[in-house]
Parts: sequence; C-alpha cells; structure tokens
Amino acid sequence: MSRSKDRQRPMLLLLAAGRARRFGRDKRQELLCKGQTLLEASVQSCARTGLEVLVCLSARPDDDELAALLPGLGCASIRCSNSGMGMGATLAQAVAAVPSGIPAVFVALADMPLVRSDTLEALEAEQRRDRIVFPSYKGRQGHPVLFGSDYFSELTTLGGDRGARSLFQRYPDACREIPVSDPGVLLDMDTPDDHAQLAARYRALNDSGASG
Repeated sequence: MSRSKDRQRPMLLLLAAGRARRFGRDKRQELLCKGQTLLEASVQSCARTGLEVLVCLSARPDDDELAALLPGLGCASIRCSNSGMGMGATLAQAVAAVPSGIPAVFVALADMPLVRSDTLEALEAEQRRDRIVFPSYKGRQGHPVLFGSDYFSELTTLGGDRGARSLFQRYPDACREIPVSDPGVLLDMDTPDDHAQLAARYRALNDSGASG
C-alpha cells in the first residue's frame, strides 16, 4: 500500500476539541511517557500510516498553544467554533472543511493513542464511498471509524454529543465490521485511573517496539 499523501487515500480527522470534564483537567497535555503528551502520542499513532491528519481543536484561546505545536508534528489543525455544542458539532465543522476529492475520512479520538497502524490499514483496505467501516475487538465495536464520501453531507449536519452514531442506525447495510487483534480500538482515557493504565500500556508498547 502506498504511503504517499494522495487524494486516493482517506483523510484522518482527529477529534481533540473537548473539555474533558470527566477527567477534571486538560487530558490532551497529560504525559504518557518520556515527555510525550496524550495528544502528541495520538498524532504520532495516526501519522505512522502516512495519512493526512487534521486535528480538530476548539476555537478557545487555551487551544492556541496546541495549534502552534501541531505543524511541528507534521499535521494541520482546524479551530471548531461549535465545539462547545458537542462532538457531533465538532465533527460537522471538520468534515465541511475536507477538500474535494477526498474519498473517505477516518474519525479518530485524541484520547486513544494505542490504535495500531495495521488496524488503520485493515480498515482502509475496505474503503468504499458508500461504506462505513469500523473495527471490533472481541466483539466490541471500537474506533476509529471510516466514512465513505457518500456520507459527508450528512456528517456536516451533526450536532450535540452523539457524534456519527445516528448514521450506523440509519444505514446498517452499509456498515462493515472488521475484527482486529488490537485492544487499542477500545482503550481511551476518560478518567485519571484510565491515565495510569493507558500510560503503562503505552510505555510497554514503546519499550517492545510494537507500537506501530
């Protein structure tokens, strides 16, 4: 599979605009290991595939520092003025900014840095404009989700915190489940307890060289 950033490949939208109310502080800047933050680890995980990554930040001034950091990590960002309305509103703004000709978008979450690049490649291999592709681990649906371009217009109408789940319900025949051996598709960081467990797993993967 070509690693070039071309218009035949999906764009990856990394949702990172939330306030992390359950965590209690800005989890995006929490350290995982060796001075690397959660957001940096998630961007790195996504970038290993060679996909074009667009990080979705809020328009709040406290996200200015993160926006300035991202070009150095090899990706662009979009400031989503509607992020306070929920994940769905953030995603709607991001999809509206996707350049024409992009055949599909991955929707990934910035608090899930353990997703392996081979998982993304397995999902991309099933890409079609009329298909919604998602991973599962031991029967549980995970992230990221790959949406073909047929669904872009509906994604731009989303709002609230439900994200794109409504499209799964509306188009069940278009959904394609890809079982993977990657527990990272389920592991996010919502609470401080999650932080300790995720950091330990992340360090172990990096020490073993298996993070890609």
